[in-house]
Amino acid sequence: MGWFSNAPTANRIQNTNTIAACVALLEANGQVLNEVNTFASNQINRGQQLSAQAFSVQGAGSQLGRELQAAIGSLGALKTNTSQQLDELGQLCHNMELLIQQFDVPRGARTINASGRDIARVAVHDTSLVLANLLVLEQNSRPDIVRSVQTIDRADTVLNQGNANQAGLNLPGMNFRFQ
Repeated sequence: MGWFSNAPTANRIQNTNTIAACVALLEANGQVLNEVNTFASNQINRGQQLSAQAFSVQGAGSQLGRELQAAIGSLGALKTNTSQQLDELGQLCHNMELLIQQFDVPRGARTINASGRDIARVAVHDTSLVLANLLVLEQNSRPDIVRSVQTIDRADTVLNQGNANQAGLNLPGMNFRFQ
């Protein structure tokens, strides 16, 4: 059954929907990660400019400059984490494409000897691992993001008074989809 045909049976439709749901979750979460990564990059650049300004205005011993360096370091760690997650997500999306290609041919013609149910289980398992990593990233990073951006916003207010930007009002949502 299913060895030489791809007839749209109830099981095949269910497995197709499972794989499609996994791909949709990965793509949506990839967009969120890209937004967080871009936000972190922008805040790192902003923090570096403000740090240089703080050290030039307040001198080499500037407490504000040191606080900015710590915030930049924290955001740099976030950027590294999100970049790693994006790489992992990209690899998983590539693997999903290969699984989908295998699922599109009858089981007897597949290069991997796996049933549609097994392919769907692999997709769910791998997607679950990525989602767990995203949940940990979200829970561990949110306080650091808030603290770092508050430091940068405060420094901007001190150094640029009337022309300060408040990025804290536009923090990335980290609204990862888990289902």
